Amino acid sequence: MRSIFEFGRLTLVIAGMLCASYAQVLPLLSNVEVARDTVRLSDLTPARVASQILLLGGDVGLGRAPQLGSVRSLERSQILHSLGGMPDLARRLEIPDRVTVRRAGYVIDREVIRRAVAEFLRAKGLGDGLPASALQPAPEVLALVQDPMLEAVAVNWDPERRHYQARLRCRQRSECGDFLVYLTAPRGVRGKPEGQRQSEAGKSDVGPMLIAAGQKATLCLESRQIRMEVQVICLQRGRLGQRIRVLDRASHRVYQAEITGPGVVRSNLES
Repeated sequence: MRSIFEFGRLTLVIAGMLCASYAQVLPLLSNVEVARDTVRLSDLTPARVASQILLLGGDVGLGRAPQLGSVRSLERSQILHSLGGMPDLARRLEIPDRVTVRRAGYVIDREVIRRAVAEFLRAKGLGDGLPASALQPAPEVLALVQDPMLEAVAVNWDPERRHYQARLRCRQRSECGDFLVYLTAPRGVRGKPEGQRQSEAGKSDVGPMLIAAGQKATLCLESRQIRMEVQVICLQRGRLGQRIRVLDRASHRVYQAEITGPGVVRSNLES
């Protein structure tokens, strides 16, 4: 009899926990990172809440994750649409007006970048080495794996910045996208690299289109003291390294920005 009584009490305790869990409002985060190719509802929840989402059977898919170096914004209406078949769960959620999703990754070591550029210069007969001091400060570049194998595919002269511009990528193309780094003229460089035929604006006419007109993108605003990110609308299309006009809808300000990756542009606050 005692074991039956204890089992019944345990059942009541579990039932009470479930009822309390069901009555609780479940908050969603407004900024998250994901490590997979898709975004799920549980990715938008604090760790203590994710298990409750699973318990309620509500871990629904919310679409594809952004590429490395870019972000995806999920509007409240989009999340509610994905929960269209689960109105009870939707009423339980505290959903922000907008959720910003970033793709988790590993920061590529600057020494790996330096070696890849130096190897390119040697292979082209353009230099004997590249000191670390030649690399200009730049935002961190992410890859899906630690210590990816890099290759430099072009080094051009940027007449606007008056620096060399190196374009790199992961040898395994799925591990990271193309990205740019800037360098001062290193000692031993003989002449200017091939492929420097660019317009006076420093635009390249090769490579895939990374930005479409009307596309949402992340604008990195930089100065010597600060670095901040804002969401913008691209007013022009462009390739890696090109400069386009973008609109900050919050301030209604238009910036001239350089394309540094898929869905990512950069502008210098001091220029």
